[in-house]
Formats: sequence, structure tokens, C-alpha cells
Amino acid sequence: MTIPVPPLSGEGLTNGYKGDSTPCLRLLCSITGGTSPAQWEDITGTTPLTFVKDSVSFTTNVSARFWLADCHQIPETVSLATQLYRELICVPYMAKFVVFAKMNDPVESSLRCFCMTDDKVDKTLEQQENFEEVARSKDIEVLEGRPIYVDCYGNLAPLTKAGQQLVLNFYAFKENRLPFCVKVRDPSQEPCGRLTFLKECRPTKGLPQTAVCNLNITLPAVKKTEKPDRRHTFASLALRKRYSYLTEPAQSPQSPCERTDVRMAIVADHLGLSWTELARELNFSVEEINFIRVENPNSLTAQSFMLLKKWVHRDGKNATTDALTAVLTKINRLDIVTLLEGPIFDYGDHSIENGNVFCV
Repeated sequence: MTIPVPPLSGEGLTNGYKGDSTPCLRLLCSITGGTSPAQWEDITGTTPLTFVKDSVSFTTNVSARFWLADCHQIPETVSLATQLYRELICVPYMAKFVVFAKMNDPVESSLRCFCMTDDKVDKTLEQQENFEEVARSKDIEVLEGRPIYVDCYGNLAPLTKAGQQLVLNFYAFKENRLPFCVKVRDPSQEPCGRLTFLKECRPTKGLPQTAVCNLNITLPAVKKTEKPDRRHTFASLALRKRYSYLTEPAQSPQSPCERTDVRMAIVADHLGLSWTELARELNFSVEEINFIRVENPNSLTAQSFMLLKKWVHRDGKNATTDALTAVLTKINRLDIVTLLEGPIFDYGDHSIENGNVFCV
């Protein structure tokens, strides 16, 4: 086989193959077949290579994938090549980043970030829940199945655990939604800030990353509504109640059943149209799903909450956070999975045996 020599990685550098005892030109091989991802190994030391003009020739008796790499960090060749390969096989899509906001009170707001490949932004649940669109990007290239990390700057601070970074996973033609709350740092200043979307997790040290996208946002004004539907606002009220625990620990729900209701209300507040998909994965029948719809005709939040109550009542000790996380992952609601791992489900010293955080 003959493979062209890769271009030099920088001026003044050589691949070192001619006369160098530790050449930077490495031959990698993967014998995995079919459509399975390649698993690379360095076979330079066991395969004689011959230079032919600007190419390298070698002999092989196996059917495999070969990769000629110019890497000056020889011990790290395989790991660097694997990292590069994983990124190269990700399918790129053009998508938009869209941010919705709704003020819970003068200093706190709920944000919903989307990364979407189609025009369904105008048909999202947020349009029905009194959220306002506060930012929208142009079309930007993002990679299928890769995480996107989010940082918040300016006069807005995300309500997350110390050291926890906001992240969403992008999948084409899905509602890739990341819900979180922010607090205004200085109420005397304008409630505005910047959201930065990154390919890599925030480094503790090193050079700053190049952002995939930066969006400037200004929070909307607080809206007053008259006589809200109690069923529709229950989960939102519970969400605000739960977040008050971050600054007022004494307000943390005490009894297991009270904590269960708050947990379910928070999940219901974010499920939206996904509740029917969740119901099917939880093995609820069509008749049971339709009954929930009839009982709560005007509120997706109430429908979601009733589903979770029925699930807890039916499954008893098996209705655990781990079980719910597994099903949410299956229906691609990783945003809620992230929420389950965040501070709104951390009740300090309250411990739950066997992971059973739900009670009837």
C-alpha cells in the first residue's frame, strides 16, 4: 500500500523519518470491521516503511484501516489520533442557538437554551408558557452527539453547584433543551449578560477556548398575571420554593412526601410535550395516557405531574431517581437528567436509602 506523506505541521519542522532514530511519522492501524468505530494502534515499529517521493509504501496481509500521522508527541500519538478521529466522524449540522427567558421575580429568571436544526423554535412549549425569546444566533456548525458547554458572564449568575458546568448534548432534529435559572448579581444594574457556548469543558488552567457562539441577553420585565390556573402554576411555584432553599436552608422541605412532591413538580415543569413519550417508556397504556389528558385538559405541566404521581404509586420502591434517569436518557431528555444531578435535588443532610427518593 502507498499513502501520501501528511503535510508538515509547522514551519521549520521535519517529519524526521530520514535518518532520525525516533521519527515523528507514525503508521496507525485499526482492524475493526464493518461500520464499527476504529480502534487505533501504532504499528510503525513492526512495519517497514519505504519512502517513494512524497509517499510512504508498506506491505500488509490484513484487511484494515491505515492512517499515516505526523505527530511530534510520539508517546501520545494513539490518544491524540483517537481524539481527532472521534471528532472527524461526527456528522456536522447547521443549527441555531435560541434562548428563552421568564422572570420568576425581580432578581431571578428561568432560562431555556435550545440548539436546533430546523424551524421548530417557534413551536416550542416555551411559546405557551409565557417565556420570551431573548436571543437567537445565526446558523452555526455543530457536531452530532457532541456536548456543548455553557458559561454565563456579566450581571447574571447561574444557580448551580460550585464547580458544576452547564452542558447540553446536540442531536439533529431534536429539541436540544437546557433549562436552568439565573440570578441577577447586582439588582441596581441592568439584568443583562452573555452566554458562551463551548466545545470543551471549562479548563482549570491553560489558554481560553474559542467559543462556538456568544449570545448577549437582557432579561425581560416581570409580568403580573391575574388568577392563574393553579394546576398550571403548581410546578413553577414548587420550583421557586425549591430554589429558595439555596439561599434559605431553613425552607428546605422536611418530610419525604413533601420532598417527593417538589421533585416531581420540578421534573413536570420541564417535561412539556415529552410526557407522553415518557409515559410510553414507563409502560403506561394508551387508555391511561388519554385519561391523564382528559383530567388535565389545559396544562401540560399538570399532565406531567399526574403521570409522575401515578408512576410513583404504581412502582412503589422501584420508583427511584436512577430509574427515572434511565428512562429520561432513553427519550433524549438529558437536560432533565442534568437537572436531577443539580442543586435543586440536593437536600443537604437528608439521606434517602437505596436511592428511593420518591414516596407515595
